[in-house]
Amino acid sequence: MEFGVMNLFPYKKGNSEKQMIEEAIEELTYAEELGFDSVWIAEHHFSEYGIIGNPLMLAAHLAAKTKKIRIGTAVTILPFYNPIRLAEDAALVDIISDGRLDLGVGRGYQPAEFNGFKIDQNESRERFDETIEILRQAWTEGEVNFKGKHYHYENIKIHPQPIQQPHVPIHHASVSTKTFELMAKAGRHILTSPNFTPMDIIKRNFDTYKNVLIDNGYDPENYKFPLMQQVHVAPTSQEAKITAVKNSKQYYDLLASLLPGSDGKEAVDEYKFYEKVQKSTASLSLEEIEKNGGNFGSPQEIIERIKYLEEEAGVNHYIGWFNFGQLGHKKTMETMELFAKEVIPAFKKKEVTV
Repeated sequence: MEFGVMNLFPYKKGNSEKQMIEEAIEELTYAEELGFDSVWIAEHHFSEYGIIGNPLMLAAHLAAKTKKIRIGTAVTILPFYNPIRLAEDAALVDIISDGRLDLGVGRGYQPAEFNGFKIDQNESRERFDETIEILRQAWTEGEVNFKGKHYHYENIKIHPQPIQQPHVPIHHASVSTKTFELMAKAGRHILTSPNFTPMDIIKRNFDTYKNVLIDNGYDPENYKFPLMQQVHVAPTSQEAKITAVKNSKQYYDLLASLLPGSDGKEAVDEYKFYEKVQKSTASLSLEEIEKNGGNFGSPQEIIERIKYLEEEAGVNHYIGWFNFGQLGHKKTMETMELFAKEVIPAFKKKEVTV
């Protein structure tokens, strides 16, 4: 089992943006000292939901401050990028980090972000698919020749080239069983954060991914089975849940205000299903969050839930989202430390020194 740390970089009331970014960087670099295997940086725009618009720029900074931990984006929103520029920038970060970059990618979902960039949200899937093909050409052929609906390039040579082979690992945000199946057919890597998803569906998704990989000639041993969750660990279950549920509720309330349908307008065709997500998110109760909103509890409770995910779904890369809602820097560092001291050793032979 590998362990990662996710950071959305949410706005903290009463703090300057400089302070928030500096504290989040401290948390992510501390993750390496604590024995985590990866860190993941989110991309968002135009709201307090997340204040990092360029995760690759921050990834380059983290590469200079760390030595071995892998650095990922979760996720880079492909429709907002010039594909050629993205290929160049990611390759540079891969070199600077000595081959430690993981490029998590997604289509995006917040209408305000698409409106801000003047991009039709209905085009997100087309732009996403075209960008993936351009990245593949740029990094495996060294030259891009592509003619699509949104992008057209002829004989564009890409420098520098990434040092990872055959290219920088690309991890696709996946939620539905259908997406897991499509990713497996293409031999693509995944990222998933199944909030409020029953265990039987999580298991079904990962089983589908594994079986379809095998059916299409890919070895599952060469793939990670990652899962990302909000995590809060404290000495006692009660203490953990009191803190976590309050901050998780703040997060979901803000999320509900940004999802398609939140402004009363009808969601575009590509995002119709988000209207249901918005309604259910906006009406979440504290009891629902405590029960299914994340992994909150004592060290032993956290261990038991992760072992269940490992044994039942095959999860082998558990990514903890420690800093959520208005949880402060000090509390985030404390829960990361306790997780490293009490939880990680239950899954690894080596001893973790805090």
